Amino acid sequence: IAPLISEYSNTQNRVTTADFSSNDPFHVELEKLSRRIWAPAVDGSQKQTRWFYERSRGQYMDQLSRAETPAKKRVFRAENPSPQKFAKTDVAKYEHTWQQLPHLVSLGAQKNFAEFMQRREEQKAGVPDEEGFKRLVAKAILFKESDGIVRTQQFGGYKANIVTYTLAWLYFETAQRIDLETIWDVQKLSEPMRKAIEQISHKVFVVISNPPGQQNVTEYCKKEACWKTVKEMSLDLPNELTSELLKLGSTRHKNNTVKPEVNDDSSDELVNIVSKVSGEEWFAIANWAKITDNLQPWQRSLAFSLGRLASSERKPSIKQAKQGKLLRDKDLELCFVYEPL
Repeated sequence: IAPLISEYSNTQNRVTTADFSSNDPFHVELEKLSRRIWAPAVDGSQKQTRWFYERSRGQYMDQLSRAETPAKKRVFRAENPSPQKFAKTDVAKYEHTWQQLPHLVSLGAQKNFAEFMQRREEQKAGVPDEEGFKRLVAKAILFKESDGIVRTQQFGGYKANIVTYTLAWLYFETAQRIDLETIWDVQKLSEPMRKAIEQISHKVFVVISNPPGQQNVTEYCKKEACWKTVKEMSLDLPNELTSELLKLGSTRHKNNTVKPEVNDDSSDELVNIVSKVSGEEWFAIANWAKITDNLQPWQRSLAFSLGRLASSERKPSIKQAKQGKLLRDKDLELCFVYEPL
């Protein structure tokens, strides 16, 4: 009741839904990580910076005001650049775009945040660790730089919708094989990535600005039907970008070791066995793994790729089939049960 009283009776300072989630363990831990993790120095500089997470509104300015002298204020700004500040609603925006839910992001900051927290509760998601924080920052870099790229295209409106739909399509088309670790290391996007985002944004603009039935564009972007239409876009990614994508089965982390290949006398038979698994089941495996945080990221990407192959009635490669069999056997060990609709 107390939050509702504050929300509906406060007439001087607007109280938002996000303000009541500040003490959630997820946000508390995210704040702690943002205060102790230094981003790599870039562009030949020896000075490291931090990505400042505002768990509560106004934290950045509060800490700045506590710096007693102009010199200390300059140090704070240098260590915590304002462009590297992000808030709770930003986190929801970055994560839902990564999860390919641009129609939720298009609902607006507060509604999208409410959906984000509800989904976390339903999935019983845990608190982030250091690696998770770095991946989140990489997603923030993707979003912030994409926002700047779209702004320079001068589409005349719908910038927020174009940004989230552009990135969601990129994540969908690449099966999330974006090298977030490299983005964290260099603290910026590569030139091929920037060019691809610019190219995709023009296609996205054409799709969302021509809704069926003369619908309002902004309202249309809030519907899942809009996302389904955008997903059907046909666009070849530049070779320079595809060469940057993480390869299925590869890893840069010692704890994400690739399983040994299956010893099978008949590779063709193995390919046929894996090909009999429906695309819907592979997609269900990928979704289940993401929700429960089972399997490694490359395995989830593999399940998604196998689902796309099966849906288009194409057979996987021998390597994909071998890893796919191991993947499916592991799912069964973890009690995954596929229930067709």
